[in-house]
Amino acid sequence: MNSTSIKPLTFTRFFAAIWVVIFHYLAYNNISFFKNPAYSNFLKQGNIAVLYFFVLSGFIMTYVYSGKEINYSQFLKKRFARIYPMYCVALIASCLLTKKYFDSETILANFFALQIFNLEKFNLINEPSWTIGQEIIFYLLFPFIIPIISQNSILKNVLLLILLILIGSFLHFDFFGSLFHKTHVIIYQLQPFLYGVIVGVLYKNPKVFNYFKYKKPIANLNMFFLAFSIIIFFVLINNFSVNLFNGLPILALLSSSIIFFLALLDESNWVYKLLSTPFLILLGEISYSLYILQHPFRLFFGNFIKLGSFRYELLFLILLVFTSWLFYQYVETPLRIYFSKSRKL
Repeated sequence: MNSTSIKPLTFTRFFAAIWVVIFHYLAYNNISFFKNPAYSNFLKQGNIAVLYFFVLSGFIMTYVYSGKEINYSQFLKKRFARIYPMYCVALIASCLLTKKYFDSETILANFFALQIFNLEKFNLINEPSWTIGQEIIFYLLFPFIIPIISQNSILKNVLLLILLILIGSFLHFDFFGSLFHKTHVIIYQLQPFLYGVIVGVLYKNPKVFNYFKYKKPIANLNMFFLAFSIIIFFVLINNFSVNLFNGLPILALLSSSIIFFLALLDESNWVYKLLSTPFLILLGEISYSLYILQHPFRLFFGNFIKLGSFRYELLFLILLVFTSWLFYQYVETPLRIYFSKSRKL
């Protein structure tokens, strides 16, 4: 529990990023592999992976910063160094590779990650980039949220989680009309992040941690709870068409459960050992480059090969992963280190 990272969670970032890529560019192609009823609906709901990212973001930030005094400016500088340089690299690449025309207002909105405030007005130059604007909002709010939630009792946090589920279910009725549709990306997507924060606080609580980690027979059932959460998550999406818009509360709750029980795995557990192999950890580390570069790489790839056959789509994924590794190694990491140094931004 004192480690600075939770290894089994790292690879899940790669899985989520690849799921988004398949959703954006491959799942709806007329290829038999992606039309298999055993998993086709699941692949076509890859936007749910964004929800998982938001829950994981709240959980990891809570895991790292809960119980610590947060220097607001230093915190924002570290988060800025983590996401914004590669965001700009991908934005510039998208501008250079696209054949569309964007007015100056749209370019400025995308450059400052403000397109999140009006997705109808501002076109997305780099299509997946709207989530980065959402993440920035999380970063701005987190230092104010975490002291409040950290001081709550276990019961209060459980009740708060239940309240968020009820609020999320209430919002589905769309009592707010067009106002809701214009602001839901900000307000609605804040919920999974808060799920992650609450579950992170519960995980960091010694009573909760020791109860699930060591108390018998509960501790022996952690793998069952993990497997059950994953199976229900898959079945709801693939067989019951639960998606990001009609099932956010339950999907965020299941994502929280998956993250919580993965984080509880013992180092001797075979799943922990598998997910902690250096190669899978590396894939998790390159996930941000993979996610943010998927659109410009698709534009570049399309100049040479048209997607439409399984072999070309497999080649697209392999080359995207390799390109993401190159950018992670030689662009993302150096830029993060450079901007993380103690200098004014």
